[in-house]
Amino acid sequence: MVIEEREWAMLDLEVLKDLVGDEPEILCSLLEEYQASLRSLSLELWQPETEIARVQFCAHRLKSASRSVGALPIGDWFAQLEQAAKTADLTTIEQMRAQGPAAVAAVLAQVEQALAGL
Repeated sequence: MVIEEREWAMLDLEVLKDLVGDEPEILCSLLEEYQASLRSLSLELWQPETEIARVQFCAHRLKSASRSVGALPIGDWFAQLEQAAKTADLTTIEQMRAQGPAAVAAVLAQVEQALAGL
């Protein structure tokens, strides 16, 4: 799945607010938790030695977390990576691994911006 770079960074905080309300402390806490998970699990995903089952697990976790905070495009991207891992589609996994760091960096920048605005 090719996602245009401008789309990766889409973060719709209204999705998160619909789930938990608009209390800044709660939003900050959840965004910081997402930020930490996105950093740690994505680093694991980009390692070529990471087993396919672990790729599937990490992609699944990041898909759900991303969608929950309103990072819908990258949530969909992680869903496709999860599916590629389920079917052992190594070509797609490698293509997505090449694209992944830029996608994650763009989303992390949006999370930082959102945190600064809360």
